Amino acid sequence: MDDFLKVEYQACLDLLKYYDERHVSLVKVTTAISSSVISLIFGFYTLSPSTHSYFWHFSAVLTGIAAIGLLTIFAAMVQNRLYFIYPARQVNAIRHSALSQLTVSFSNNQMYLTTDINPFKPLSLHTFMNFLVALQIGALLAFCWFSTTADFEDVTPSILCSIIVATITTLSLFGLSALYLIRQGRYHPDKAVHLRKEPAE
Repeated sequence: MDDFLKVEYQACLDLLKYYDERHVSLVKVTTAISSSVISLIFGFYTLSPSTHSYFWHFSAVLTGIAAIGLLTIFAAMVQNRLYFIYPARQVNAIRHSALSQLTVSFSNNQMYLTTDINPFKPLSLHTFMNFLVALQIGALLAFCWFSTTADFEDVTPSILCSIIVATITTLSLFGLSALYLIRQGRYHPDKAVHLRKEPAE
């Protein structure tokens, strides 16, 4: 393996570690935001009896803003997953090339070689994290919906509508992110990320 490929291999391994840690960090941020919102809502309610009349207005505004914030982070996580895949493909390509050029026999390779990794893998931990954040956004929007539309003489319809809002939001976000990753993952990084033409072979 020449010097350039050695440097490229190590740089891509570092990128893999960076993007994986970034994905986990973003999930931690979303979890912190969601738990903080819940704490603020209950804290506002317990301030004094006079705040009770404004409780649902406060809840609607807070959960709506939080949902928008989490949506931004969710988009960053989806893009981060795409960024994670390209170094993984490059590492595998370099490993495959290096193994094919060995002068000694090495037929028992135990590491990854495939270069057509799909960015959307149903059983990937990143996929589970993305679904978790989509679920948080759905729950916050459902609470916002309930806060603004609830008829407290009969809350059953409002609860059912909120569950529908949460389900549709969660599945829509997760589904769109999956389609985006599948679609963009078919392209060369120059086209998928920078919207430029793929380099000629």
